[in-house]
Amino acid sequence: MSWQKQEILDHSAIYEQHCAQFKRVSSNLEEFYVGFTNKNKIIVLLEYWLFACRSVYLCYGVNATNAFFKGKYNSPARFSFLHEFGVEHNLTIEGNQGSFLFHFLMRFIKNLIFPGGVINSIQSKFRSRITRFIVSNITVSEDKNRKFNLVDLLQIYFDDFGLDDMDNLLNHGLPYIFFGEEIRTTSTRDLDLDCAAICFMDFCGYENIFLVNRVLKIRGRQHGGGYDFFSLGYSNLFEKRLCDSFLGWGLSQANSRQQRYPSKQKPKVSIQERKRLVWSEHSLLPLTYCILSPYDYLHHQNESVIKYIHEELVGSGHKYLSMVYPGLLESPAYIGKRGGKFRNTTGRGEDNIFVNDVLIFDISAHSLVHYCLEHELTFIIVISRSNLDFFTYSKAEWFGKLREARLAFFDDEVGLLSQRLSEIMSDEFEFPDTLKVFHRQKFINI
Repeated sequence: MSWQKQEILDHSAIYEQHCAQFKRVSSNLEEFYVGFTNKNKIIVLLEYWLFACRSVYLCYGVNATNAFFKGKYNSPARFSFLHEFGVEHNLTIEGNQGSFLFHFLMRFIKNLIFPGGVINSIQSKFRSRITRFIVSNITVSEDKNRKFNLVDLLQIYFDDFGLDDMDNLLNHGLPYIFFGEEIRTTSTRDLDLDCAAICFMDFCGYENIFLVNRVLKIRGRQHGGGYDFFSLGYSNLFEKRLCDSFLGWGLSQANSRQQRYPSKQKPKVSIQERKRLVWSEHSLLPLTYCILSPYDYLHHQNESVIKYIHEELVGSGHKYLSMVYPGLLESPAYIGKRGGKFRNTTGRGEDNIFVNDVLIFDISAHSLVHYCLEHELTFIIVISRSNLDFFTYSKAEWFGKLREARLAFFDDEVGLLSQRLSEIMSDEFEFPDTLKVFHRQKFINI
């Protein structure tokens, strides 16, 4: 495989070039989607897709670009995981093509719950299932003339690639959402969507709701760790642009308590009631993320933090367990540094964490950090000092509070982590009350 070197991929220059190329076609796109009720959202989604396609081309080269456009997935992100790691995320909704049922239900439905929306009752669970059923019954009518005109227009955007057969590639790989006809329904009421808007960017079928001739009001939600941790993230930027409002888990402008880890599902109680030291490993990320989410990618690539944690754990003399990321995304960076095997029977780390466990994270954006926050578990975060340069104000404030409690460390603080671990693993340790109060105010009581 021919991959570009990470240090050559200047994400800011690449995004600047994308903006320049997109500007050349933006006015024509406005005209192309005239009359579409959700025109603006379709154009934002198309711009993201173009930028992500650019990332595939710049990271992997011509052959991989051909494979992407001619492959079975329209999602550049899913293709990246498949291309690099052999991980196949088949999220595509199987269509029932039941046009009558779709139009019948759309006469009455006012609220829909897409993936990432809040499901906390029997009613919301039913609404989520209805949503999936409705989406699976959307029939997108292909307008060949519109497709021809759009392919012709988008070749202008891609003309800096230097590919002679770009029209052929676009004819193969362009998602239906971008050239399908608008779907006429009898109801003209606004349609409220509760979701993680990333589901539309996966191009697995949910995005086709944008073709309905009802104004979509999207309440987007954070769906994993890392939102508004870093000062820049293009993927998150496009995701938020798709939303009419966005709710984070504590560090965004507007927030609500996370629902991924329900408060009622408490950590297990160990029969032996002894503390376990658990090092939670992060996953592999494909190279395209150094463009789409550059600072998150740098976080994942920092092996000096892994080396530091290992040396400190050994120096502390405490036995520890390694929570290995399951499946093909297991990182080789931990080879030779792992402790005992963490028994993970479900593939979900939270299912096997005990209430007395002490967790160590080598990236601050790990989703399980929010599980620890929800259930007031003791955890430690280790980063490099250079990571501070990329933090948002809210993230820097929180990290500062962890530092004050000596629960966050830099990878150049030799001996400090091992010393603190000895204190934490003792029976006398109590989680600092001031930090508990801060966490409740920032992440729980919101």
